[in-house]
Amino acid sequence: MCKKVLIVSTLIYFSILLIYANPVRGLWVVRYALTDKTEVENIITTAKSLHITDLYVQVRALGETYGQKKIGQQDTPFGLLVQKAKQENMRVHAWLNVLFIWANDRQPTDQSHLFYRLKNSTLRTVNDKNIPQYSSLKKQGIEGFFIDPSSEENLLDLKALISNLIQNHNVDGIHLDYLRYPSYEYSFSPDGRTQFFRSHWFDPIDMFKIQGKNNSVIQVEQYKYLSGMYKDYLRQNLTGLLIQIKQYMNQFKHPAELSIAVKPNRKIAYDYYFQDWGSWLINDICDHLVIMNYDTVMHNFIQNLNTALIKQNESKVMVGISVYNQDYQAVIDRIKETQTIKNGGYVIFSYNYLREHPSYFNDLKKAIIQPN
Repeated sequence: MCKKVLIVSTLIYFSILLIYANPVRGLWVVRYALTDKTEVENIITTAKSLHITDLYVQVRALGETYGQKKIGQQDTPFGLLVQKAKQENMRVHAWLNVLFIWANDRQPTDQSHLFYRLKNSTLRTVNDKNIPQYSSLKKQGIEGFFIDPSSEENLLDLKALISNLIQNHNVDGIHLDYLRYPSYEYSFSPDGRTQFFRSHWFDPIDMFKIQGKNNSVIQVEQYKYLSGMYKDYLRQNLTGLLIQIKQYMNQFKHPAELSIAVKPNRKIAYDYYFQDWGSWLINDICDHLVIMNYDTVMHNFIQNLNTALIKQNESKVMVGISVYNQDYQAVIDRIKETQTIKNGGYVIFSYNYLREHPSYFNDLKKAIIQPN
């Protein structure tokens, strides 16, 4: 009898994939996939094959809205995708890049682009009098141009789009990405400095003047104090933007969840990108987080997952799992790992990669067993 139990247990553990506890099985869809009706059908077919419950579909990236003139119409690929998904009992979350607005040496051709409208809010270093060159950003490991979270104009754009998506498309959720600073060094802008000065009565770049004198003990301590104050301000600035978005969404009769893609290591997210996502969960400023846990080292993946699960908020944390940088067996192992502890589910990044690599997709599809 014990031997039979052991065999059954072993088969269960080593079965290709068991999905029994995750309330969300998600799939990110990058905007390039939304081309026509045929591609929409393929997205739905792919999602069904993987037993997906939630689609996270990108509609805002690089400061532009996909199908901006028609996003409120139902005959666009996005509108069709929402209709088809709902017919299959899948939820659709509109994926919006919040602060990352451009990534190219060539400037946008549209003169009304945020790149031109928000130059005083574009983040830079203390040494940059003007907007930095894209090549300089890339050398520092920065994806591209970011804007200050305090930008009222960007917030108005976001609100208009969110209203459109909720009221005209009845999306099930708004999914925010790039709700972060690119780094501490690239956290300065003319508008941001002005706002900080009004509340703290000193220009944050003066910290570096203090640091550069003769590094006496007093000056070092003074720099640490002022730097700490400025970093707290950055976190509050980011959190403040999130609160405004959440409050705006609460006014609609049609309820929509608010989720955020965040850096997976909680300490790095807090210290380097100023995402205080622990407090976002605890204070109910968002409904879910998706930690982008793309680390190819399993130990790091598990460590990120364990530190992300804040007590009594575990079900609000979902795990982003990448397919572009690891084989399908590694993806399966990670999904299994998410099932060993209480959490909100997982989201696969991305449909586009699976579309471009059919053999990979077929292996993954075969490995995923339909949930009970």
